[in-house]
Amino acid sequence: MLITDWLQNQEKFTEIDENIANLILKKNTNIKNQSARSLSNELHVAPSTLSRFCKKAGFEGYIDFRERLIEEFEYLRKYPQAINPNLPFNYGDSPNVIAGKIQKLEHDTINATYNFLKDRDLLKLSKFLEPYSTIMLFSVGDPGPLYAFKNKMLKIGKTVIINNTRDGAFYFADMHARDWLFILVSYSGETPVVIRLAKYLKTKKAAVLAITSYGENSLQKQVKHKLYLATGEKLTDNFGSYSIVVSENYLFDYIYSLYFTHNFTKNYHFKVKVAQLFEEGQRDSDNPLLKD
Repeated sequence: MLITDWLQNQEKFTEIDENIANLILKKNTNIKNQSARSLSNELHVAPSTLSRFCKKAGFEGYIDFRERLIEEFEYLRKYPQAINPNLPFNYGDSPNVIAGKIQKLEHDTINATYNFLKDRDLLKLSKFLEPYSTIMLFSVGDPGPLYAFKNKMLKIGKTVIINNTRDGAFYFADMHARDWLFILVSYSGETPVVIRLAKYLKTKKAAVLAITSYGENSLQKQVKHKLYLATGEKLTDNFGSYSIVVSENYLFDYIYSLYFTHNFTKNYHFKVKVAQLFEEGQRDSDNPLLKD
């Protein structure tokens, strides 16, 4: 969850917490150079009260809370969402208007996901992935993007195991911590079984990649390698998982593409050869755009 969402939701906040949250949101990036003592004086609370508030948000203290919050404010400023991913269209919108809004939402979602990617050391990520020919995916969310990824990877000779049974994931972790890659997907980063699995894999020194939302969450703290989903979609108050699924598909397509390039020529010829064997006599088309 974004810190800004946490500040706005104010779930289980005391009156003092609400006052602190409202002032911080009002200040936005102006909080950048404000010390804990200065902000406490403005709020008429003790510095220890402000410190407890920051710890409630999951931080060690005010300094790291402020640094992460500034990063979020800058992200939201640089990549504003023209279309609300939770409520992307309105009652009474025409079919043409809805089509345009969904197109804009998906375009912006991929841009936001790409902007998270481009700030990472992608060559290092590619080298981290390369040794693993077998991957276990674990998620309790929408399995659609996982199966699309599995089918692509099969066509270049990679094995992807999708495990959504909670005990099975731990058995695989125990048996294959040394030779498999484990990809854990949790948008919130707070799914209890995913966190437990991440902690267990950490004790086994397994290779783990997390796919999760931008912002402070428990999953990020357990893994070294992570990719961020476009963040802004609420967990329940939405029309459906529009943005999350688009972002997830984009990241899995990117991971597949990295694997493909690890042995480009071999993978291309293998994929085409098997496809031609399967398609022979199966289907044909007079459409010039579809012909080889």
